[in-house]
Amino acid sequence: MATMGDELGTLTAIAMHSVPYNQLLKNDLITFLKDSTGRDTIPTFLGKTVIVDDGCRVVNGTNRPMYDTYL
Repeated sequence: MATMGDELGTLTAIAMHSVPYNQLLKNDLITFLKDSTGRDTIPTFLGKTVIVDDGCRVVNGTNRPMYDTYL
């Protein structure tokens, strides 16, 4: 995100595979916004809405898989 310069503010969402999403959850880095009924249901990361999609590309790395994340 840092390489986007002043366009960073135009980002609204981030799409990621469920594996890194769950790691972010485990590390308490995902926060939730309340929906219209007051329930915490909308996940966010760094202020961006999170879209979890296991269709995001996974590449076999040397020691572990690497997951593409899209802004």
